[in-house]
Amino acid sequence: MFQTALINLKKLNIHVSMDDFGTGYSSFYSLRHLPINKLKIDQSFIKQLDDTNKAIVSTIVTLAKNLRIA
Repeated sequence: MFQTALINLKKLNIHVSMDDFGTGYSSFYSLRHLPINKLKIDQSFIKQLDDTNKAIVSTIVTLAKNLRIA
């Protein structure tokens, strides 16, 4: 039912963002099956940009680009 509602929103040209990607309930399943227009990376990865978090953020950005998610 949730997926259908999102598909209907997309048909109305309403964009859907996935917030806090990389934590909680966000998943690769969601990226594959839900009509997502934008990923919002969780701030916990941005607050402390050490080498590990830089790698995670870079990977999420690359993934979004490859999936054509702005």
